[in-house]
Amino acid sequence: MKIDFESLVQAWYDCRKTKRRTTAAMEFEMDAEHNLYTLYKEIEEGCYKISRSEAFIVTEPVKREVFAASFRDRVVHHYLAARINPLFEKEFILDSYSCRTGKGTLFGINRLKRFIAQCSANYTKDCYVLQCDIRGFFMNIDRRLLADKLDRFLRARYEGDDLETVLYLTRLIALDNPVSRVHIKGFRSLWKGLPKDKSLFSMNGMPLPNETKPRQLDLFVCNRELGLPIGNLTSQLFANFYLNGFDHYCKSKLGLRYYGRYVDDFFVVHNDKEYLKSLIPLFQQYLQEELGLTLHPNKIRLTHYTNGIRFVGAIVKGRVILTGKRAVKGMRKVIGEYNYKVSKHPLSEDEEEHFLQSLNSYLGLMRHHSSMNLRKKVREWLSPALDKLYYVSPEKIVRKEKVRLLRHQTVRNICSTIIRAQKKAGLVPGNYDDLYPVIYASRYNCYEILNHGFTY
Repeated sequence: MKIDFESLVQAWYDCRKTKRRTTAAMEFEMDAEHNLYTLYKEIEEGCYKISRSEAFIVTEPVKREVFAASFRDRVVHHYLAARINPLFEKEFILDSYSCRTGKGTLFGINRLKRFIAQCSANYTKDCYVLQCDIRGFFMNIDRRLLADKLDRFLRARYEGDDLETVLYLTRLIALDNPVSRVHIKGFRSLWKGLPKDKSLFSMNGMPLPNETKPRQLDLFVCNRELGLPIGNLTSQLFANFYLNGFDHYCKSKLGLRYYGRYVDDFFVVHNDKEYLKSLIPLFQQYLQEELGLTLHPNKIRLTHYTNGIRFVGAIVKGRVILTGKRAVKGMRKVIGEYNYKVSKHPLSEDEEEHFLQSLNSYLGLMRHHSSMNLRKKVREWLSPALDKLYYVSPEKIVRKEKVRLLRHQTVRNICSTIIRAQKKAGLVPGNYDDLYPVIYASRYNCYEILNHGFTY
């Protein structure tokens, strides 16, 4: 099979951008040339095999089961994504928001707000929003059906000379079942309480890790072909593609002008409440017959726009966008954790940096919402010990030590600028030790000082 080695190297560069400090990435990079060439030959000869994945549980913001592919498999994922994603982008509707360049949660929220404004004639008419969620979406994807859809699509649309390689890798990854060779990372007890439709183990007829002893999972046989592992780049792309037919059904067949979807959460905006109710069985029928999926009965909501529409972490309420409770709760939890830590011991540099990045992440998210009053409260939530370490504003949080160093460097640069300008003008240059306090007190306004002919 044909494969371009330079493209594989580029896939490695793309893959390591956010993983370079991980142990797996460093081990791969220590002998990158050999590892890449070995991977290249395996794909070229058609003997590439997917490695063992790591399975673990994340508890925030909600409990989820995640499968992490090995680093060499991630390189292959990036290689494949670079070839098929441009074709997907041409096929996807505008209002499919997840895992797409230039889209995302903020784009989806703004589109929902725009749809409500248009449908309600700029908030002068009644308008309702129907929201639906697909039950256990990733875990109920039929891998055989997905692989067949991808095969037909790529044969019709892909024009590269490495078509057979792309088809081979696509089918191999789409049909792969990682539970047959998995390493459990972390505590097995974390699987306790995870719903059956949220686990690849359960959906493939296997017990959860907390229900078996170590190494016993290898004794079970997977007897189903359901589910994609959450955590792989290809899973996000394939999931979007899997629902692409449903998107076109809603937009073209049903003629829904105000429709949008983020992963498995979609909405429809319309003036007629009864019409929206009539859409629910149509959605259910298409999903069941064409894709083998069902709507979650407890996550179907029909809301007047004035009551606030919760979507991807925000609340669209009329003309404003409010921050969702989950984000506020998450930020307060981070602050609470570090208030406790700093009361027990001085924070290390890594802890200080982690707190800075976490809080700035939340503030950066909230800046896109109507949240000024909320962001002003952040300083009130910090303990006196943390308040001594950081400057906090509604826009961002910075270390006081860093501000002092930057301020000192700025004053030094201005002093040097003034002394050079005085020498160039034939004036007696000022003394650095005398200039520093004057400039510091003047808020660094060197132009004002120069304009007034400041000399010693």
